[in-house]
Amino acid sequence: MLVDSLGTWVAAHDGFDVDVDALIGALATRTGDTVVVSEEVGLGVHPSTDIGGRFRDALGLVNQRVADAADRVLLVVAGRVLPLDRSPW
Repeated sequence: MLVDSLGTWVAAHDGFDVDVDALIGALATRTGDTVVVSEEVGLGVHPSTDIGGRFRDALGLVNQRVADAADRVLLVVAGRVLPLDRSPW
């Protein structure tokens, strides 16, 4: 299954208030492979609006939680694939 993308999912919720626990639970119950795509929101320009900052923070937290639950996490930049190790925190 392909989930593309978490940013659209977060943006579709009022106040960016999503049930990430339910998402992780649904992903964990799947028996087949699942690829989850998300925008990277922490490496770019600082958002110039309050709502932009709230979106960045909300999606950043969702990305962290999904990455923590994933078997493998890859960052793709300019066509280059970089495997990311588990967070030491």
